[in-house]
Formats: sequence, C-alpha cells, structure tokens
Amino acid sequence: MNTSLLKDTSMLKEAIVKSFSQQAPTYAEHANVQAKSARILAQFLNATIETLTEGAILELGCGTGIFTEQLLQIFPTRYLTLSDVSNSMLAQCQTNLFVPSERVELLTLDAEELTLSHAYALIAASFSLQWVSDFYGTIDRLLTSLKPGGELVFSIPSGGTFREWEQQCTRIGVPFTANLLPKKEELIDWCRQHELSLDWEQHSIVCNYESALEFFRSVKGVGAAVNTRGLALSPAHLRRLISSWDKHCANEVQVTYIVLCARITRGLK
Repeated sequence: MNTSLLKDTSMLKEAIVKSFSQQAPTYAEHANVQAKSARILAQFLNATIETLTEGAILELGCGTGIFTEQLLQIFPTRYLTLSDVSNSMLAQCQTNLFVPSERVELLTLDAEELTLSHAYALIAASFSLQWVSDFYGTIDRLLTSLKPGGELVFSIPSGGTFREWEQQCTRIGVPFTANLLPKKEELIDWCRQHELSLDWEQHSIVCNYESALEFFRSVKGVGAAVNTRGLALSPAHLRRLISSWDKHCANEVQVTYIVLCARITRGLK
C-alpha cells in the first residue's frame, strides 16, 4: 500500500474516532436505530446460543453499551471484553452500565488491528463494522481470532439503507453523499468463495422524523456524519435538499435502514 493511501486511511480513522468521541455524552439520545438493531441482533444471537462453543466473548465497537447490555443478559457467566476505538465511548459505556469487573474488561481496540489467534468463542459487533476501511479483510482477520467452532456475529446497515434520501437527491438532481455500505449479495458471495458458513437475516427499520433537518441532525448526533468517500454537499445544495424533502413529505420524513445480521463460521455446511 502506498504511503498516501496509508495517510488517507489514518486521517479518516482519526476523523471517525473524533466524531464518535464528541457525541459520546449524548449518543443515546439519538441512537434509536442502533437500539432497535441491538435488539434484533440479540434475538438473532439467541437463536443458536446453545450451540456456541465455550469461551470468552469480544464485543467490537461497544459504544455506550447499547448492545453490551444485551450481551450481559444473554451470557451472565462468560468473560467479556468490551472494546471500542474511542476512549470516550468506553468511559460512557462504563458509566451507563453496571459492569462486573471480575468478568468484564474494557479495551481500546481497532477491529482492523486485532491480532490475537484462537482466543474467543464469540466476536460480536452491532452497527460498527461498516466503519472499517477494509470490510472483508477485517472479517477474514477476525475469524483467525476465534477458537475452533467460534462465531463472528454482527449487524450492519447494508445496501438499500437511506433509499428515501437517495430518491430525494435523484428527484432534484443533487449528489447522494451517503457512505457506501456492504451488500448482502456480496457478503454471501465472499463467504462462498472462502468456504465459510454464513447464516443471515435482513430486517427493515423505518424511522420517522419531523423534518429532513432532524434526520441529518440524528446522524450527526451519533457521530455518524463522517463521509468515508470524502463527499459533501455544498451549503446551497444541502439547503435545497432539506427544503425540497420537507415539501415533498409534508407530514413527516421517513428513512429506511436495511439491517443485515450475519453469523460466520469456518467450514461449509
């Protein structure tokens, strides 16, 4: 990898960490989608809990503890490592939850830099892996950090998310600047090529906002306003989009999130 690309990736990571860290104290106020996704992922995880191998659990991108709370309930006796790239998020997680220190460790960790081998029975991530710079490379690396029979279980917003936003941009002729998201079909194909076992579910979460501005503020409110493609609307285009979207949807603005839950293990079924 050339040095300019390394620098760009490093700067992007710094921007993402800074954005989420700034929003840590008020994150929960805006994290409606994240909370719903955490409950969906918990149900998905619970469906096969009896077959999970013995061992410790690693949560990636624990944030303020929304999915952590589910993990603590599902696994009342297992050792958990709660990790995030943001120290501020970890501190907020510790504040929000009663974390039993005898079986829970908090760790500042970048999912793309995990190097442990065969350590965990489960690696779980709720609405965080979409932020890594190399999605499939990260998945491959995480799988090597599982015990034999271990599982990687995660949820992400996937292709089709923000379709209403995209439709409004197309309608008035302004760029659609949402981040690119992994697609279910691509994940299925990648797992097949790498002889990995994949179980998945897909859910739609529709969120209602009083206005387009409220929607964009909610995205910023959880720290998710960093554009990984380096794109941004001009102030004039943004004002035009917000005004047109509100007029086109007089009562409320609806935004759909396509939530993909996945369970990956080594070995074909």
